[in-house]
Amino acid sequence: MKRSRAVWLIAMPTVVGLAAAGCAHASRSAAPLGDHAIQAVDVVARGGGVFQHPRDAVPSADGSVIYFTATTSNGPAVLRVAAAGGAVSTLTQGAPLVNPTGIALSSDSGRIFVADPAEGTGGAIVTLAATAGPQTPVVVAGTAGRSPRGLDVVSRGGTDVIYFTGTDPANGAAGLFTVPASGGAVDTVAQGSTFTAPDSVVVASGGTAYVSDQGTGSGRGEVFGVAGGRVMPVLTNLNLGTPGGVTLVDHDAVLLVSSQNRGNGSDQVLFLDLATGRTATASKVIGLNMNSSGGLHAAGDSAVAAWADTQGTIYRVRFP
Repeated sequence: MKRSRAVWLIAMPTVVGLAAAGCAHASRSAAPLGDHAIQAVDVVARGGGVFQHPRDAVPSADGSVIYFTATTSNGPAVLRVAAAGGAVSTLTQGAPLVNPTGIALSSDSGRIFVADPAEGTGGAIVTLAATAGPQTPVVVAGTAGRSPRGLDVVSRGGTDVIYFTGTDPANGAAGLFTVPASGGAVDTVAQGSTFTAPDSVVVASGGTAYVSDQGTGSGRGEVFGVAGGRVMPVLTNLNLGTPGGVTLVDHDAVLLVSSQNRGNGSDQVLFLDLATGRTATASKVIGLNMNSSGGLHAAGDSAVAAWADTQGTIYRVRFP
């Protein structure tokens, strides 16, 4: 459902630091943003029976399947559904999952990676196959105790690497980290006082990572660009979703942020053209929901994104 421009203006954040964040699209022509950039928003699955309260959702690279984290009658779970809709199947549920939040896929869409902060225990990133179930996920070595919340998987030299937000158990500092998808040593990309409550992350093909941060409360969320060891604010004064999903579309030229309208709390996706700083919001269909924006991911090889309404619905967003 499309909302009036007067409502959109209430929700506009502050745009800052784009060039410093590593933007490389300055010569790109203007592209449609917000509702004008969306072909359709489809309901893929509704909770209430098989699942409740989805947190994050990610499509396969070809956009044909959507995987998501949610709760079930048997505990926290990872589930899948055809992007065109249909029966929801459970890949895993219950222990060792505690509070599965972020979800991402390997570069070949063959494996699922889930960030589970498991408050009180430090949690871990766990992994499982994308095609079989039920199964028991295994911990990605090196990530236990790091309270991971959001993650993205990128291919570097033919090897998958996980970028994730969390904390350093040595000093408790929040930050952005990497670990081989197969497990191993964790490297620090950035950490420290710049971050308050880092959440979701997406990594551009050029290497810049965009990290949402919940800040200190409602209306104080931010998105940072992390490149070359520097952390620079890109967007401030946001009412982020929970999680504050971030993803990239249009060949990494446009950043999408799952958020809520500051005026009335309706759900929206914020579009930011990284070359020009132009912003717009999309509220088509999802604007009927209130205070329930969740995770957001775009497919690697398809003009499709998946978005989670934490009150109980999984959506497919299709672009022209």
